[in-house]
Amino acid sequence: MLLTGRLMLRSLSVASSPSTPTLQEIASNHPAGVAKVVLKKGKTQLFKDGSPMVYSGAVDRVIGRPPPTTGDIVLVADGSEKPIGWGFYNSTSMFRVRLMQLEEETAQDPSSALNPDKLLETRIAAAAMLRQNLGLPSAHTNAYRLVNSEGDRLSGLIVDIFGDLAVIASSAAWVQMYQHQIMDCLSRLNIIKRISWRPTVEILKEEGLDLSDLKKPDLIIPQTRVKEGIHPDPTSGDPSDHWKLSFLSTSDLVPALDCQNAPRHSYCVFSLSYFLGGDPP
Repeated sequence: MLLTGRLMLRSLSVASSPSTPTLQEIASNHPAGVAKVVLKKGKTQLFKDGSPMVYSGAVDRVIGRPPPTTGDIVLVADGSEKPIGWGFYNSTSMFRVRLMQLEEETAQDPSSALNPDKLLETRIAAAAMLRQNLGLPSAHTNAYRLVNSEGDRLSGLIVDIFGDLAVIASSAAWVQMYQHQIMDCLSRLNIIKRISWRPTVEILKEEGLDLSDLKKPDLIIPQTRVKEGIHPDPTSGDPSDHWKLSFLSTSDLVPALDCQNAPRHSYCVFSLSYFLGGDPP
């Protein structure tokens, strides 16, 4: 009898608890309306498994009038038009959609569903917590990668930290369009006092952006010392000694701020795998 009563209470609790809205339901209530990018047959599983960039050859059709433009939020759906996730559309790039959340993720975090501001806040905070758990920054270095594009589920966004300076490399149209929101999220982190925004010009051309509206990259080079960085020692006979920790002025880091074109023996720390014993980038 007692067991039956518990089961009845559990059933009543489940029945009375509000259900989490589906991604389609959230999209239906979106004030601006949300177009739908339908995938070709056989392409869906690739993106369900985590591939974040929907290439043009995987797209069967786009549903929505007027059609979406670059930077718009869109649903990504399987052949039956059931949404599997949402992301940012690009009408020009070979990557038509950069997926931000899958359907099951919206169930876990519905506040971020179709909400770029909230998603950026959540993902950047999670990236910072991950580095903190790895011991970064530390007594040994305060030069490291805070946000690593697809690795941190923010495709097209890279943030490198040098002391209290954050250098942002933008390589996606949506990143440029959400520049102010990204900078606002980063400015909330206690470790960051200065921010430098550096668009990756050649890649952004492929994203279809009109670069005439872009400002010249804003480099902030304060006359202070970064506590520690990665510095090559070419005089050493041992190749493994070509990467040593030493004190560097911020101006010494300038050659590596252009992370897309930095030389092999760079002052940047590009990869967490290096900290874990991997080869230098």
